[in-house]
Amino acid sequence: MNQTATQMNNNMIRVMLVDDSMIVRRMVGQAISDRQSIEVVAKAVNGKDAIDLAKVHQPDVIVL
Repeated sequence: MNQTATQMNNNMIRVMLVDDSMIVRRMVGQAISDRQSIEVVAKAVNGKDAIDLAKVHQPDVIVL
């Protein structure tokens, strides 16, 4: 049985990354994105941005 794109997205773990270093966000994001079951939905530079983005993107996991 084939899954539709919507069904596949429902099975994905939605992750938001928060770090003040662009290099750290990029490297962790690349490492996480290599997994088929994980989707990076947002990246934030600081706590305020993280709160705002979390409200919009509703991640399952936030990596600080």
